[in-house]
Amino acid sequence: MLRVSFRCDGVEEPCEVARASSLADVQQLLCRLYRQSFPAKKAVLTSNGVLFDVFGQYPFKTCNEGDIFEIESGKTDDPFFYDKFDRGPKIELEEEVAYDDAVAAGTASTGIEAWVWARRAALLRTA
Repeated sequence: MLRVSFRCDGVEEPCEVARASSLADVQQLLCRLYRQSFPAKKAVLTSNGVLFDVFGQYPFKTCNEGDIFEIESGKTDDPFFYDKFDRGPKIELEEEVAYDDAVAAGTASTGIEAWVWARRAALLRTA
């Protein structure tokens, strides 16, 4: 874990983050920390003149212990979290695509959750 500070509108908060965390990994934490509506808002980080504004970026990989990250929040321009919430926490994208294929083929007669659980059980039996 790495100890850094986040600053937004003059309020500084120290936090521990994993060096391997992406910007997406800390979005919910930062939005809650500074009372922003998640996922409607997106936290953009700046540290040592480097802007981190894409969810796939890793702002902590090269930073030093104690670095300060300035936070600017705005409306999200990336549907990543909306898409993640729409799928739900238990169903993977690949499973959703397989379900859509099964519906199109006429072999799925249940809702997606029941279909996914049945598919997973069948895969476990054949493993």
